[in-house]
Amino acid sequence: MPAATITPNIDVEAYTLIGIKAARETRDALKVAPGVYGGFEAVLGKNQSKWEEGSDRVNGEVQVVEHTGVTNFATGFESYDESALTVGRPISFGLAISGVAAKIGERQFRTYGRSRLEEHFKRLSSNCVGILHRGWCRRLVAGTGVGFADFPTFNGFDSTAGYLESAVKASQTNTVGSFNKGTWAITAPGATNAVGDLANAFGTNFNNIFAMLTQIERVKAVSMGKKFGLMSDGFRDNYKRYMQAYERWTSANDVDGGKVVEVFQGIKFYLDTFMPDAGATTTANPISAMVIDAEDCYPVWAPAMKIGNIELPDGHFGAGELRPVSGLQNVFAMPFAAAGSVPIFLFGSHGVIRRGETY
Repeated sequence: MPAATITPNIDVEAYTLIGIKAARETRDALKVAPGVYGGFEAVLGKNQSKWEEGSDRVNGEVQVVEHTGVTNFATGFESYDESALTVGRPISFGLAISGVAAKIGERQFRTYGRSRLEEHFKRLSSNCVGILHRGWCRRLVAGTGVGFADFPTFNGFDSTAGYLESAVKASQTNTVGSFNKGTWAITAPGATNAVGDLANAFGTNFNNIFAMLTQIERVKAVSMGKKFGLMSDGFRDNYKRYMQAYERWTSANDVDGGKVVEVFQGIKFYLDTFMPDAGATTTANPISAMVIDAEDCYPVWAPAMKIGNIELPDGHFGAGELRPVSGLQNVFAMPFAAAGSVPIFLFGSHGVIRRGETY
């Protein structure tokens, strides 16, 4: 069967493949430092978790109670403790869907002609994926941006639904995915995130970074899991200044392929452009660094689907099929999607450093 055409000699299937290829090779001048997406990719790889088809939620639990008591068998004839408590409390995350479309119409056909239209469409596709990539990263790290309101955020300073809070562990109260951290803040260390405060005096309070990591260590060894860190520009500058006397030169490729990264206690910290510093709380109390454990908090992407003649793009910044826009003459659009969520099932393996922008 011959391929459908949108104007003479312009192949829908070919342009769909152009868009998909460009999406995989996104390059645009707006691209930011690898940040949170780069961190997840570094520890999880490219083949990340997929959303279960036919479900609108990811459900799990946070373990907050010990199942039973321990018996000391002094004689060998004692009975096991008969208590049997439910160890977990439910936590749930809904499917979030955000999308954009690359559009071409009669003006583009006439302006670029056959010879340059393909290259123009490559640029549009690349730009659209960049929009989604930046929006997803901004929402996850800062809790801001347009079009991503259903995705969760790490920023619990400005949002009462954010994962990571500024208060000490015993005083955290946010509700995440129907799980109330405050209910278990005192009795379950894993129900709250670690916090370190540099109090606008990085050099003086440097050791508070270790204090934050110690809080994580009490819940889950820092060397365990799949941890990475995020840092602001100010935190990185201050860290470099503090460590200058102790640095030894090495090949950047030996660290992480030449990316902008620092290593602290074995955890790689990536520069993230979207670290929160302009919200209702974070203007005066900025988040300067985060530690994320991708074993307990990770992206789940909705897979590509085809139902009848409806083709849905892969939610991992994937591209759909180029189609005519109903009601508009010679206008065609190609959808790109970010769909899924970033659930969390243990808070204590994560941490934040606040107020580290001033040395």
